[in-house]
Amino acid sequence: MVHQAMITSPISALTTSQRAPWIPKFSLPKDHHPAQWVADMIKLLLAQRRTDPPPQQLYQDPNLDITVEVILAAIKAKKPLLLYGDYDVDGTMSCVQWIWFFEAIGFHHHHLYIPNRSQGYGVHLDVLQNFVKKHDIQVIITMDTGITAKDEGQWCIDHGITFIVTDHHQAQAASVPESSLVVNPKLTDQTAYHYLCGASLSYLIIDRVIRLAQLELPNNFYADCLAISALATVCDVMPLWGGNRRLVQQGLACFQSSTRPVLVALRQRYCKPHEVSVHDLGFRIGPVINAVGRISDATTVVHTFVHDHDPHQLTENLERIEQHNQHRRQLTTAIFNDIQTQIHPNSLIGFYGSTEWHPGVVGIVAGRLAHLTHKPTWVFAINPTTGDCRGSVRSMPTTELADPNFNVVSAMESTAELFESFGGHNAAGGFCFKQAHQSAIATQLNAYAATLHQHHPSLWQPSVPYDCSLNDQHLTLELAQAISHLAPFGHEFAEPIFHLVGVCEKVTYSDDPLTQQPKHSALWLRLLNSTSSASAETASSPRRIMFFGHVITDLKPDDLVECLSYVRCSQFRGKLRLNIIGSTYRHMAHP
Repeated sequence: MVHQAMITSPISALTTSQRAPWIPKFSLPKDHHPAQWVADMIKLLLAQRRTDPPPQQLYQDPNLDITVEVILAAIKAKKPLLLYGDYDVDGTMSCVQWIWFFEAIGFHHHHLYIPNRSQGYGVHLDVLQNFVKKHDIQVIITMDTGITAKDEGQWCIDHGITFIVTDHHQAQAASVPESSLVVNPKLTDQTAYHYLCGASLSYLIIDRVIRLAQLELPNNFYADCLAISALATVCDVMPLWGGNRRLVQQGLACFQSSTRPVLVALRQRYCKPHEVSVHDLGFRIGPVINAVGRISDATTVVHTFVHDHDPHQLTENLERIEQHNQHRRQLTTAIFNDIQTQIHPNSLIGFYGSTEWHPGVVGIVAGRLAHLTHKPTWVFAINPTTGDCRGSVRSMPTTELADPNFNVVSAMESTAELFESFGGHNAAGGFCFKQAHQSAIATQLNAYAATLHQHHPSLWQPSVPYDCSLNDQHLTLELAQAISHLAPFGHEFAEPIFHLVGVCEKVTYSDDPLTQQPKHSALWLRLLNSTSSASAETASSPRRIMFFGHVITDLKPDDLVECLSYVRCSQFRGKLRLNIIGSTYRHMAHP
């Protein structure tokens, strides 16, 4: 699952934020000491975030050691091996790591298969049978998929084929492959590793193979694997604490310093000079890579990362990938606009399907709708020939670790007999069912939601959390620098966001260089010296609050405005400067 850029539409995240209540996590003590208030602020910010340390023990899995031994034996015996990955960023980056490893040690008896979206998520038996027949495959390794491949695993065992599952998705007891080598952190009691993504799990397994065989690989191999593991961690929306936090910190540095041609090219295309950020991975690079698997063949991504030493060919491949991304944007916008006319304000879930929609982009739409409507949302494409309904589901934007939450996999388990297949995480999943069951599934999912709503109605009540309110005196470069040292920010470790109140002096605009039309807004506010009183005296000089990608047209001078904003610092002509970046705003009534 990959974060996506905002979809332009009459419904926007900005207006959603305006409607929902804004709730502070804490208030600054009134008697805080001016000389140490920044240090106190940092302590308060960290108290609201999970700060698990990285695990001190190596990952232990009942099947890990024997899996590593089996893989190493297959390499030494030159057994034909199939890598079977998923079509998203996590799956493709897992495949890339394995192929980088095989190429580095001179093992060339491997084959690759990634299904396309029309086939649906998961391991497909007919594919395995074809590869075994054509290439005499003796070992199969799945990546970021396979935890529900019970029948496929059994077929492999019955035919003397080693079936290795490396997956991190939520297991369904009745579907876990039996008598197979299954490596899945969620099946262990090592909770510190439960939120590894598939690519991080691949990195861990490859590292164990290297250690067991006492192989020597160049340092840049490890660094490049860390870089794309960080990319997958961010794009698969894994929580950024514990081991994931350390991995992403290291991976960002590796991405920045890598000399691998494909990573250099991505860095130059999508990142600021001298800086690769979580935002770059999740909102710029990730969606572009993910677009290929959504509307075409994700194998292209793997080939681009593996065969990247011809500059001309690499440029062509990246241009083709970008074209897929532009096409993905168009398809997504069209589906989103279709669904806006179908939204029912009183329903507890969203459940939308059509024969006109592309199956590769419905997950993006489901995520956006779940965020905007604050309801768990299923969106699927219907194949008019076969009657197959394939799609994605996203829960409402509450924390994945919250208790209770709306677990979309549990919801589908409540009507499992009507699905052909399904799987995923608490907050996101994929599924397939026959069109004949569409109405019955919708009814049962609504019933599941109604039962949960009866006991936990607050799950359906959207709110916009922020850290605390600040006044003009608090907005200093010192605060921005201290916050920057808490990075990286991401899922489950949010960037601090603050509540500001002031009087609008003016709004100015920056134009899009291509269209020459306004694209960004600068809101100039004279902030109140006390955010607790709307009648408090305003600051003498206005502050500029930048709203990127939004054109503000409903504010005029002297309007009283409250904003939620980020406080950042940046380099400008060799000097650090304070930046205030707006997230949302709304009018306030004058006293």
